[in-house]
Amino acid sequence: MPRPVVVSKIEQDKLVVTQANRLIEASYTMTLEEKRVVLLMVSLVRKDDRDFHTYRIPITDIRDYLGLRTNKLYDDIKRVADILMSRVLHIPEEDGGWLKVGWVSSARYVPKGSKGAEVASLDLSFSPEMKPYLLELKAHFANYMLQNVAGLRSFYSIRLYELLKSRRRLASTTLDVGALRKIFKAEGKYGNYKDFRARVVLPAQAELRDKTDIAFAFTEARKGRKVVPIHAFIDECQNFLTPSVKIIMEQARKFGLHFTLAQQHFGQDMNPEILAAVVGNTAVKVCGMNDVKTLKPMDERMGVPSLSMW
Repeated sequence: MPRPVVVSKIEQDKLVVTQANRLIEASYTMTLEEKRVVLLMVSLVRKDDRDFHTYRIPITDIRDYLGLRTNKLYDDIKRVADILMSRVLHIPEEDGGWLKVGWVSSARYVPKGSKGAEVASLDLSFSPEMKPYLLELKAHFANYMLQNVAGLRSFYSIRLYELLKSRRRLASTTLDVGALRKIFKAEGKYGNYKDFRARVVLPAQAELRDKTDIAFAFTEARKGRKVVPIHAFIDECQNFLTPSVKIIMEQARKFGLHFTLAQQHFGQDMNPEILAAVVGNTAVKVCGMNDVKTLKPMDERMGVPSLSMW
């Protein structure tokens, strides 16, 4: 039975990308263009959908979204569709098994006036095996606005952004370098950690800090000359910022001003040196809904008068 066709326009400020954490941790590679098309498809899935639809997107919208050249638009669309159809991802499953599956089961160019299309469009459909990772998600998933990654210019930056989003409730997380290489399918390309750090981690760190709502600092654990894991300290602004403050920060970035916000959970143990760095390098301390019992230890540990924190 054919899937219902949903005609969609690209409005990045209204579209939400929601994925199961296991999908975020899947192993695959693709170009930046392909990744952006996949994220667009994911963002068109509604949280109350019980099955996939065929997602019909106007060719001109795809052109503007990907920044394609108009004089070669048809060729560019065909190229992206061809290679996207060939991409396979490796998903670890709960029972210890794994699934190898293609993102897209079909891609169809629909001329204007054909199959009910008002304008020339591209019809895209997900592989049915992707349902557990994109539909009716109740737990162990992450979501974000599509526009949050619109300015990123690296496939690796987007993937690291998603990994950090999936662990957003943690003040810090450990990322195994070998596992990251596998997730990014970069084992052969960046087998040397020095190259992986220079070409993947550091550029992603700069892009996320300057262009998104999440940032991270990291330290490296060494075993002899070998770097074992990366300890990342996650700073997600949207956890506690009001919409008005978010707007101020977005506008400030346009003028080259950047804010560094550090989120400290006082119920967790934190290395004294890290705590000192967090406190010493933040000029403004923002406290949420805290009672007097909470404010008192914060006063003692941060050296900020309680009155200043109300």
